[in-house]
Amino acid sequence: MSLFDRFKDNKLKSTVDTIVKQVKHLDNPSYLFTSKELDWNIIEVSEDDENLIWHNNGKCKEFTYIMEDYSYGAYKIGKTSKSPELRLRDFQTGNPSIKLLFAFPSLLYSESDLHKRFSDYRKDDEGDSGKEWFFKTNELKLFVNTHLESINLFTQLYIDYKKNLDKAISQLNQLKSL
Repeated sequence: MSLFDRFKDNKLKSTVDTIVKQVKHLDNPSYLFTSKELDWNIIEVSEDDENLIWHNNGKCKEFTYIMEDYSYGAYKIGKTSKSPELRLRDFQTGNPSIKLLFAFPSLLYSESDLHKRFSDYRKDDEGDSGKEWFFKTNELKLFVNTHLESINLFTQLYIDYKKNLDKAISQLNQLKSL
């Protein structure tokens, strides 16, 4: 049974409800996400009383990303208009221990919003280059883990949803040809 089918059977609904409440802006009834598996398209998910409602908003034009430097013990919060993988390669040239944790549309959170939110945890020991590096505090780890979980879950739910939708369309087309 796919994640999407399990969601429809309410087995995942409470998990999804919890994540939606944690990650969406209070003034925005939907959550925006993207991932490499979705070819960096922005997917918007909202919910009515019983269902998730999906909308593909096309290619993401600007990303806010969070990377982790395992050797440095810090998170980097930045933005890019190129693919997050290309931005990661720029950093890995000088430091292969940096990994991309996730990226999301800057429409959800801008880089400056997150810099302000976590300004108390900024590592200032690197001059200008240190302005995007932050200590791995419990608050920042919770933010990272919550979004990482939500992006992974919603990506899989959307992929399963699309497979089910594509299958239904194919079956409908087969019936039309009879």
